[in-house]
Amino acid sequence: MSYEIRQYGIEPLYVPYPGAHPVAVRKGRELEIAYLAHDPDAGNPLDDQDGMGHIYTCFRGAPAKELENFRQALGLDEDGDPSDQIRPNPNAVPLDCFRHGIEVWSISGEGTQCQWDTSRRVGVWVPDSCLLEEVDRRRRVYAFGKTVREQSGWSAEIEGKEKSPSFRTWGEAFGWLEQAIAKHWLAFPTKEQSAQGRRKACSELAREALEQYNNWLQGDCYQLIQESFTWKHRWKRENHEVTSGLVGIEYALEELNEVKGFLSVRRAA
Repeated sequence: MSYEIRQYGIEPLYVPYPGAHPVAVRKGRELEIAYLAHDPDAGNPLDDQDGMGHIYTCFRGAPAKELENFRQALGLDEDGDPSDQIRPNPNAVPLDCFRHGIEVWSISGEGTQCQWDTSRRVGVWVPDSCLLEEVDRRRRVYAFGKTVREQSGWSAEIEGKEKSPSFRTWGEAFGWLEQAIAKHWLAFPTKEQSAQGRRKACSELAREALEQYNNWLQGDCYQLIQESFTWKHRWKRENHEVTSGLVGIEYALEELNEVKGFLSVRRAA
């Protein structure tokens, strides 16, 4: 157990995750602690959250409805060949799957490429109804430019015209790109530019969903535990609160740090 909790002689209700320092804030006879614990029952984020899209596979044993959704998204007939009768979903992103002790999904051609353990184009990601507006928003911007992930942040550029400085977040880079496009009076993309913008938008959203999905598959899931105590000859637990389903350690740490800031402000009040 960490020193932050051990110094008060209390036993937390859950086993703290050792990779994240717990928070302990005392104000007089009141004590509050917050920490992360593994969440063994976290739900699939693609099922539990709107705006993540759907993944359909053609793996053996997949339900008939899932196979049908897979074929419809890619415009395939029952034999897996391109069909003249089925129009592919323009937002569909084909996926590869690596399986060797673990299972990892990636956009086709981007992930681990192993001739034995990587199955190519055996899945497809499509946006759910909550994402269609976001696809369109990004498509209009990416028809003329792109955002770029850098080692310590993000940048953006309008190809052949202007490149941004570095930004801390994707949102800042995307906002710069929107303004730069307006400044250059770029409002009417060609059919090819529009299709390119759609591919960039859907691929970007698919990567975001796959990051969450792969974290979930690897068990990288946490609960945020908050416990409150009062001093009555010893620390007596008064209440506790559990926030489950935090997928990915980075996101879980952000939530823990947010609670830390809130408790620190309350102590200073």
